[in-house]
Amino acid sequence: MRSTALLVPLLACACPQPDDTGHVALAARIDAGIGSLVWVSWEQAEQDTMVVEYRFDDGAWMSTPRVELEPGPQEILLLGIPFDAEVEIELHKVVAFGVAEPLTTGIHTAAPPPGLPQPNLLASEPELLDPATPWLLTSMDQPGQAGTPEATWVIILDRAGRVVWARETPAFRLTMHPRISADGHAILMDLNSHMGMFDRGAASQVQRVGIDGIVQRSWDTPGLHHPYTDLPDGSLAWGAWGDDLETLEILDPAGAQRTLWACADFHAEQGMPEANCSSNTLSWDPASERFLFSFYTTHTVVEIDGASGETTRWFGQMPGGWGFDPQDSEFIWQHGAYMREDGTLLVSMRAPGGVEETVAREYSLDEHSQTLRQTWSYGLGQGLYAPELGEAIRLPGGNTLLNYGTGTHIREVTAGGATAWELVFDSGSLMGRSTPIEDLYALLPQ
Repeated sequence: MRSTALLVPLLACACPQPDDTGHVALAARIDAGIGSLVWVSWEQAEQDTMVVEYRFDDGAWMSTPRVELEPGPQEILLLGIPFDAEVEIELHKVVAFGVAEPLTTGIHTAAPPPGLPQPNLLASEPELLDPATPWLLTSMDQPGQAGTPEATWVIILDRAGRVVWARETPAFRLTMHPRISADGHAILMDLNSHMGMFDRGAASQVQRVGIDGIVQRSWDTPGLHHPYTDLPDGSLAWGAWGDDLETLEILDPAGAQRTLWACADFHAEQGMPEANCSSNTLSWDPASERFLFSFYTTHTVVEIDGASGETTRWFGQMPGGWGFDPQDSEFIWQHGAYMREDGTLLVSMRAPGGVEETVAREYSLDEHSQTLRQTWSYGLGQGLYAPELGEAIRLPGGNTLLNYGTGTHIREVTAGGATAWELVFDSGSLMGRSTPIEDLYALLPQ
């Protein structure tokens, strides 16, 4: 997969000098922290545009972005390589009609670290796959220690079902909502202490991590017990556990925290002050500048104005919520509520009638009648079930990616319901949120 993103400023390295013929030595090393990352280094004899091409296990060639380099030592990171893979590497100088003869080297990536979850690829139909999303970010608990929060991994998978990046969550923290940052240049990891230390989220944090594995920033997010999201202006928002039910907290770029919205107030206004309030998804809609806050305890998704904190509308079973057409498409234990760019709402939920199946539903919004009208669904009769978590994500090409949460199953389907891609984690019990990735090199530190 050729990438057009810019590289980070290249790091200095101790590289051999050019010999009398002008050739340079090419070297490769495995990253000390993440054993699937390969660093390639050389001494640049003169200013040139360079590119590194590479492949593993005799597969298709991949490449770094082309970059103009000054003379001197250079080092470039190769991404998208699985653990335990034999890698061929070629360094090319870009010339007028292509590339010059390369310098070559090779290396073998490290074995998977102990405890790293390994997926089992069940199906892959290349002609049906969404070509714009070659990788997927998610998280999984560690095999053999299912349910223990001290054993969680944030991972990136390729379409062959191979782990190409992995980072373990610190002890006594659970990561359920890994995501790509709003600026597109880093990975965000929630370090949930509510379900790791059972402290109501007192020690919860969110970390910003580069694909090189280095933590760039940490935020304290007291009370965080499930979802969070970052915003384009650099703010961080999360659902916070408290004595007066859940609140929506905002931490601005300067580090000032404020409460934007309180579930207790909303429930009191609807005449249900005793109703429990616990969330599972928080998403930001940039078009309307509003949050969608999903509460599984009331089978309701609340829309909240990002500036005023006003509850603008809500969908689901709370009094005053929008209706559904058909009625049996109403929310039941819904997760992953996202407003799409075309204005439709995409949600994952349990099937009606007590059937143990998970269903993805897409709705158009009828403002006049305050009704969610189902326009697409998938899952009834498929026998796939996520007792907890789960989500549906529309891919750029029109396919839908289905994450089955505690079912540890992923399936990509076409608009007509054909399976394009499918895998399952045979061990472990909890798969976190998923983010399709178009370009790994965009995640390099800027």
